[in-house]
Amino acid sequence: MASQPPPEPAPAEAGLESMEGLVLDTVISRAGARPAAALACASTRLRTAVADDSLWRRFCGEDLGLDAPVDPEGRPLPSFQVAYKVWSESFGMYPLPMVKRVRQFWTSMKTWLSENFPEAYKTLCEGVSEAQLKSAEDDLGFKLPMPTKLLYRFCNAQLPFSEDHDTNKSISTYGLIGGYAFYDHWVNVHLSPLEQIVEETKDFYREFPDVFHGRKFIVVATSWFHPKTFLLDCSNGELYVGTYNLPIGGMLPCVPKALIKPAGNDLAQDGLLLWLEEHLRRLQSGMIKTRMLMASRYISLYPEAPPSCSSAVTNGIKFQRHAC
Repeated sequence: MASQPPPEPAPAEAGLESMEGLVLDTVISRAGARPAAALACASTRLRTAVADDSLWRRFCGEDLGLDAPVDPEGRPLPSFQVAYKVWSESFGMYPLPMVKRVRQFWTSMKTWLSENFPEAYKTLCEGVSEAQLKSAEDDLGFKLPMPTKLLYRFCNAQLPFSEDHDTNKSISTYGLIGGYAFYDHWVNVHLSPLEQIVEETKDFYREFPDVFHGRKFIVVATSWFHPKTFLLDCSNGELYVGTYNLPIGGMLPCVPKALIKPAGNDLAQDGLLLWLEEHLRRLQSGMIKTRMLMASRYISLYPEAPPSCSSAVTNGIKFQRHAC
């Protein structure tokens, strides 16, 4: 009787599944979070490899700047993989580099305020939802720049001013943008929350209908003392500060136009984000600091360090010159 042919060897695993553990982990890590999630659907072995939470710790750090598994409100989550999923669902409509950048800005700003100006830190509000942003855009009749929307997703600026004079006075010097005092000329600028932006922008257009008719400006910051208004042009992302001649269109740009990048790429940046980032850099470096105004502290925009500040002593009296 003829002998049976020997059994054929089992086919070798092909592609990724044939790789050793460390090599496979390296390949998945370099592929990125979205390809990794897709690979998890291909086979049991790949699903097991992708489930390694150290992999998702890296993705969370690189894509979102997270060093702990928390949700956008800071609440703890069971794993980095869950955290990445939650953040992707919440901010999936935005480029991740922008999400990371804006999150890091607010994290750093809140850290500085909590350590150096806790009174102002307490005026910060929780971020708004996409639905609230959509409602604001519907009320205004035009879209907000993507970086500005992200800023408000993470933090809805500061407590709004109200009809209560005493309440307004108690927080009047706690403006995030700050200001200056010159004799009895006091300016202290607060970053406006979304609901106040809509209300004051509508008032602004009613007050100056001929000057700004057809333009897409929003009022993003105001002063409770001497009037001072910051305006964001939502059509091109430029940020302006109103001058004494604001009623006839007097405004000065706050950020060089060349630095502003329109939406449509991962590196979009508008004037408001750029100005706030530079403001934070000056606070962190000590170029500008908090000072006392009567019995309250405020962020003084008078520079405290060269080259924008110089000092001299004349007849035993020290003088300082500031260039804002």
